[in-house]
Parts: sequence; structure tokens; C-alpha cells
Amino acid sequence: MLLITHDLRVTFDFCDRVQVMYAGRVLESRPSKSLAADPGHPYTVGLISALPSVQRSTARLEGIPGSVPRAADVTDRCAFADRCEQRGDDCLTARPPLRPLAPDRQTACLYDVAPPVDREADIPPPAAGPVGAPPLLRVEALRKTYGKAVALDGVDLHIKEGERLGLVGESGSGKTTLARCLLGLATPDGGTIELHGGDPRQVQCVFQDPSTSLNPAMTVGAALAEAASMAGPKDRRPVVELLELVGLPASYARLRPAHVEEYAMVLRSETAVWSYEPRETLPRLAIAVRDRGQALGSIWVVLGERPLAPNAVDVLAEGARLAAPYLARFNLAADHDRRIRAERLSRLLQGVGPTRELGDSFGLAPHVPTTVVVVGKADGPAADSAASYAGDLLRAGLAAYRLRAAAGFHEGHAVAVVGAAADGPVLESIITTVLARATDQFGGEWRAGISRPLHDLSDVPAGLSQAQQALDVVCGSFGKGNIGRHDQLAASLFLLDTFQAMRFRPSLEGEPLSIVSDHDARHGTDYVRTLRCWIAAGYDIPRAAEALVLHSNSLRHRLRRLSEVIDLDDQDLRLALALQLRLQEISTKSDE
Repeated sequence: MLLITHDLRVTFDFCDRVQVMYAGRVLESRPSKSLAADPGHPYTVGLISALPSVQRSTARLEGIPGSVPRAADVTDRCAFADRCEQRGDDCLTARPPLRPLAPDRQTACLYDVAPPVDREADIPPPAAGPVGAPPLLRVEALRKTYGKAVALDGVDLHIKEGERLGLVGESGSGKTTLARCLLGLATPDGGTIELHGGDPRQVQCVFQDPSTSLNPAMTVGAALAEAASMAGPKDRRPVVELLELVGLPASYARLRPAHVEEYAMVLRSETAVWSYEPRETLPRLAIAVRDRGQALGSIWVVLGERPLAPNAVDVLAEGARLAAPYLARFNLAADHDRRIRAERLSRLLQGVGPTRELGDSFGLAPHVPTTVVVVGKADGPAADSAASYAGDLLRAGLAAYRLRAAAGFHEGHAVAVVGAAADGPVLESIITTVLARATDQFGGEWRAGISRPLHDLSDVPAGLSQAQQALDVVCGSFGKGNIGRHDQLAASLFLLDTFQAMRFRPSLEGEPLSIVSDHDARHGTDYVRTLRCWIAAGYDIPRAAEALVLHSNSLRHRLRRLSEVIDLDDQDLRLALALQLRLQEISTKSDE
């Protein structure tokens, strides 16, 4: 038998030999008992040191810093070197082979390994309360019934300060009901609950079940996005990437915590699965519908007033067998329709093909005003799965308001071509909802650009360019808010175009701002800052003096001295200085 597990204790108890793997390779191989007592690789030492003990207390568990690298990135070196405290220069120049330590022991470490840290005396166990002290928690004759079913029948328990009581029992024995009574979530029918020195309502619970410790109202994607937001901007990863790191499909982002494991269990099984016990009440039986081994969907029996028939599993399996060819044809047809829509949308956006026919396929009249919307991530194109999902959100939102539209994804962005009925407030409301849901599902910051009103469908390629330009503005240093309308961004579009045209060009000799900057560097003046405040104040000397913390006459004197360096009476020179200072400010923000 081959046992594959993350739990070292299981291997120590049930396996004769253990092979420890890391980044696609074996680091150590030996009998399980000797591995537990005397590990021969630093990675194994780290794993054993991280095991919590039920026999002693410890201030903290020892973790292994860092994370597992991709196997392809460490083919020519020790895969564990970056996380190893014992590494030497040889570990970084070649991949260590498995070498024998004894006839039945092998390790891929070049050096003798330090033993695991002994934490036995880290901290003393909690002391019991004084002798004769009353119990911290006293439960006596506790009773609870549900109709005719007796859940608790005269339960007594006492817990003293410093004690830990383990409550065990088979399913249906009353463990959960007792816990709910202690937490105040259920009212006992009889008996008493006393908490010495406190209010029983202050008792709190630490859940071990993910379906209860995670918020059931949030999707998996939203929960992951919330956790990922705690990381710095450079280390933050989108939800889709986090799911892919643990081998889960992007579709899991839309599931709720209570459904994920249940759904995965059904898809893994070749036969019908009972999701939970007991079967006699509230049956929950499910089976995956498969075609040639591939799961196409699933059939669920989730409610029932009477027990299911003894052959319910066989009946459901026969139903899945009969449904498979129909579901396969349905999925094939749906995939075909999706590809056709995507192709038609792409042609409409590029202006390729007969506009009337393309518009008719989406219910868009060819000669009516139109608007193009582009939704994307602030840091660049999104993955196709994320862009496709955002496109589906756009399509659903527009359809909910009965707005005719062609929606999908194009080059890493969600795109919609919307009919004339889309007035501003409604369209912005739909887009705002899409941005919020995309952020919840995939993380990061999502923005949208909206084109100017277009005369007809033949202008869609120009509208796509306008919406993309508006998106670039709100994603960059000129951006204000999450949604940009091309017809409201004239100044920002001009500045963006100028900034991009001049950013990587060498400076011209004798241009105004460099002359002032050179003078500041040589003579210790502060003329660049003076100009910035003066221009920002609209050339109003009292306002600029207040910003510079100067008297107005002092500022006038400084401007007269500055006029000896450049001609401040030249209107063109003032315009050039204002533009240069604005672009310099934007460049500084972009670099940050």
C-alpha cells in the first residue's frame, strides 16, 4: 500500500518506510521509526519541529520560513537551500544526490544535520486551581429535547480552572447540543449551567470546522480576497492564482465554504455520495454525471419528508448514466454558442465583417447611438478566466435592466457594446456592481472606461479605443475614481498623451524647468518650489505666499530675482513651465 499524506504522525503510526518529498524530488528515505527519532535532512527536521505536542506545552510552534519553490526553478541546486539555516556554498552550485547514511537510510543533504529543537521545557503546563476551589464551569442535570427526540438526558460536568476536558461520542450523542447550550445558542429544557465569577453569555467558541469558522455568506473568492488584501501591494496575488497554487479551478471562487468540500467530494467519487448523516432525515445524496470519465455536472437529492428507497444510490446512478449524453450535447452546444458569440463580438470590436448582421446577432440595431464599456484590472490585463467572468457579470447586469448589449471579454478585459437605452446613471450603477463583484472574486483593483456616445455600430472600433483610453486614465496617475468617461477626461487624455510622448525622450538643452533646476542646484535657491506654488495658486501672489509661508513682498522680491534667470513675462514660457511641472508631478506619482 502507498500512503500519500501531509500528516507525519500518520506515517509514523502506519508506515514501514517514509520518503519525504519537496519541490518534485525525494529529500530523504528511511524507516519511519528512525526518521521520527533521527531525521537526516533539514527539511525533515523543520517538519518534525513544527509538530504540536499533546504531552507538553510550548510558547510557539517552530515554522519553516519561506515557501516551496517551483520545481523548474531549482533543477541545478538544492531545492531547500533558500529556506535552510545550514546551507553551504555547495548547496547552490549543484543538485545534491541521494547519498546513503546507512544501509536503509538515504538523504539528499551534503552535511550532517542538527537534531530537532527540543521544546519540552519551553513553558510549564497551566497550574490547576487551588484545592477546594469551586469549579470554573458547573453543569448539572442538563436536559434538552427536540420534539420526541431526547438530545441531552441529565448531563453533569465540572471543569476546574486550568483543566481541559475532552468531550467525545458518536454522531447523535448530543455533543453539539451540549456545546450550543453552553454558548447560549440553545435553551435547555432543564438543569443548570453556572460559570464561576462570570456571565455564561461570555463563553466563546473556537471552531475547528471550516464550514463554521468561515463566513457562510461570503464566497470562497471573497474570503481569499479579504485575506490577500492584508499583504503588501507587491506581494498581493489574485484569487484565481491563489486557487491555482493549490490545484483548484477558478470556478471554486464562486462557491460558498459550505459547498466546496461537498461538491469536490461528489466530483471525486465514481458513485453516489451521501453528503452527511443521518440518511433517514433530510437526505442529501448526489452523484457526478460523467462522459468518458469527465465530470459534466451533478445530480442532487437534497430534500425529503420520508426516507429514500434502499436502492436510491442505484436509481441515481442510472439517472446519471441516462443524463450524460444529453448533458454532453448541451455542454457542447453551449461551448459552441459561446465561441460563436466571442468571435462575433471580436469582429464587431475590430470593425471586421457586416455590421448589420453582427449587430442583429446581439439584438443591436445598426443605426442607433451606442456606447462601449471596457472593464479591467488597474495593474494590466486580467487572466482570461477573470476577464470572462467580469464579461458575464456585465452581460447579466445589462440584461437585468433589459438593455440590449453584446458583452464578453477581449484581450484581458471585459467589454460590452451597449444600445442607446443605456442612460448614464443606470450604466454606471451596473458597472459599479461589476467592479465590486470582480474585486471580491479575484482581488486587485478593477476599473472601467466608457466611450463617448457613438452614432451607430460602425463607430464601435473607435468607441473601443475611447473606452480603453478612459480606462488607461483612471488606472494611471491622472485617475480619479473607478469609472472614467471619455467625454469628461479631455484634459487628462491630453496630459496622458503628452506624458507618454515625452517620458522617455532626452531633455532638450535650455528648456525652462532645467534652467531653473540648475540654478537651484548651483546657488542653493528654491525657485522650482516657488514656481510650483505660484502657478498652482493661479499666479495669485498672496495665496502662493501663504503656501510658501512667506510675506507677499518677500515672494514678489523672489519672483523679481527669478525673472533674472528666465523671462516670467513670456506667456509661452509660463505655459511651458506649468506643463513641465505638472508632468514632473505625475512622473513622481507613477514611479511610486
